[in-house]
Amino acid sequence: SRVMKCDKFLDLVLEKICSLENRAEIFVEPYMRNYSELETSQLNLMLQIARSNPVILLKIMQKNIESEGKMFDEASRYLLQNVDLCKCISEDEASFEELFDVLDSATQSSDSGALFVNTL
Repeated sequence: SRVMKCDKFLDLVLEKICSLENRAEIFVEPYMRNYSELETSQLNLMLQIARSNPVILLKIMQKNIESEGKMFDEASRYLLQNVDLCKCISEDEASFEELFDVLDSATQSSDSGALFVNTL
């Protein structure tokens, strides 16, 4: 029953955060700053919160890969596998294409990363 109460509380918090119009600026962006260090459950939470505006996750990923010179990692792969890419394309095709240009560059040295990006 303790787990159930915790789940209900989490659902309530999630509902409250999702109702905030500026949730991306006040919650998603700061929380995702170092998303490579997050656990899968935390990434799932961010995917839920950003469901109505998934482009924000792609922009964060792009900024992270560009500014940090980071390689395409497991967290990035997980986000791409689970974000609504169709919605991202329809909402902001330019940002979507910019991200994939960055991903092409970031995965050039990795056969498995390049293959993954090309299958999306």
